[in-house]
Amino acid sequence: MPTWNFAVVHASGRPAAITERNALHDLLARLIDSFEKYQGSGYDFSRLTEAYVSSLMEGIIGFEMHIEALEGKFKLGQSWSNKDRQSALAQLRRAAGREPSLSDFSERFYRRLVSKQTG
Repeated sequence: MPTWNFAVVHASGRPAAITERNALHDLLARLIDSFEKYQGSGYDFSRLTEAYVSSLMEGIIGFEMHIEALEGKFKLGQSWSNKDRQSALAQLRRAAGREPSLSDFSERFYRRLVSKQTG
């Protein structure tokens, strides 16, 4: 059975362009380091030549945003039968990689839902 489960967070605020070159470079270094470590790729931004990084940065507009509001929403099939929820979890697990996934989030949510229904 296909699943249309989702979990999202919408952040609202006023974005501001990062126009100072060193600030943009620092932002890119932090983002790349964070995401590449998470993926385990071994990619190292600091090893790139300055000429290459400069050419890349010419096509990048960085921004920062002071968050004024956060809105979270999720639909995890909470109205489904336990059998259907277990089927959805099985399919989500097959599709998930090693990072935390919608499968993990759904499973924790279902456990809390069942404990509230039985407790």
